[in-house]
Amino acid sequence: LEKLWDPNAMPLSLRFLLENGTDAAWREATVTLTCPEGWRAQGRQPRHWTRPTALHSEATVTLSRVDARSRTVAPFWVQWPSDLSLDLNWHEAGMVPFHMTTQPGPGLTLYATNIDGPLEVAFDVQAEILTETGETIRHRLSVPVIVRPS
Repeated sequence: LEKLWDPNAMPLSLRFLLENGTDAAWREATVTLTCPEGWRAQGRQPRHWTRPTALHSEATVTLSRVDARSRTVAPFWVQWPSDLSLDLNWHEAGMVPFHMTTQPGPGLTLYATNIDGPLEVAFDVQAEILTETGETIRHRLSVPVIVRPS
């Protein structure tokens, strides 16, 4: 229990929003997260806090039906490299709240205590959606991450 509220004792949570803005339901949505070297991830179902016991360089979340005009998230646990000492209590605007809202901009900014200059990496994300009509929609995106000295 001593690590229950220790932010360094658990991975980061990274969520991707999937919004079905069409008039037709999606049968299934699969989101695959490919990590940069040294980073690891594990998918999980929305609103489920399964233990991060199977972290790998690539992780997949498969979501069942997404109704028309609705949205859901594809959540992942993300663990940083062991040689990087993230400072999860520091932020340019002060302390980072426990449930921080989405960071502005196209990427993420993290802070570390053991680096002298910024590090830049990127996560690759691919979504594959199967519609009720049998059409497949694919979308790919790169999520830049900059780690700055704290």
